[in-house]
Amino acid sequence: MPKTLLPMVASLLLCGTATAALIVTNASAGPSTETRPVMVALAEAPHLGTVMAAPPADAGAAPGMRDMRGRRGAMCGEIGARTAGRLAYLETRLDLAAAQTPLFDRWKNTQMAAARRLQDKCDARMKMDKPMRAAARTPLERLAREEEMLKARLADISAERPALQALYGSLTDEQKAEFGRGGHRMAMRMMRHGPMNGPMRGSPGMQGPAGTPPDAPPPPAPPQ
Repeated sequence: MPKTLLPMVASLLLCGTATAALIVTNASAGPSTETRPVMVALAEAPHLGTVMAAPPADAGAAPGMRDMRGRRGAMCGEIGARTAGRLAYLETRLDLAAAQTPLFDRWKNTQMAAARRLQDKCDARMKMDKPMRAAARTPLERLAREEEMLKARLADISAERPALQALYGSLTDEQKAEFGRGGHRMAMRMMRHGPMNGPMRGSPGMQGPAGTPPDAPPPPAPPQ
């Protein structure tokens, strides 16, 4: 090889080495292809970084407990609607005459007022914080709450009785039979016990012995 070409060859080798070193350095320092889409997304929508970094709401509570609280909260909000639906169904089944309608409306108003009071109490209980709920589980607090419920029920009965007597006295025999077949019981069931004291709590008005519905047929007799 002519000596005049040696400097040129040496320069080419040095350039190749420098280029290879630069490529290796960039490959080591640059982000991987797996993380690059995430970085691009965060650059285009910065709020995603906060969403990804923030823990889920109510992360400390077990999913089952959150679901149960959600269901009970929804049931509280449905007390008035369920009562109104049952009363509307009963009114349709009774096929009231024009003179009977005002009497039914008077009785219905007592039922809806009781339902609203029960719904307010249910909502207030669901809004209690954890220490307050723990305090409400003491025997004295449970006894006081039961006493309060009984007093409220007695007040509801006193308000209902005159309206119910007037309505029931105006019904025909067929209407009385329809009223007694379950319409009145259906309309009163939620207001007497509410979702917090219904089947989940073994309320006697909502369930029979051993958790069976009150209208369930008796168990079969044992074989002789």
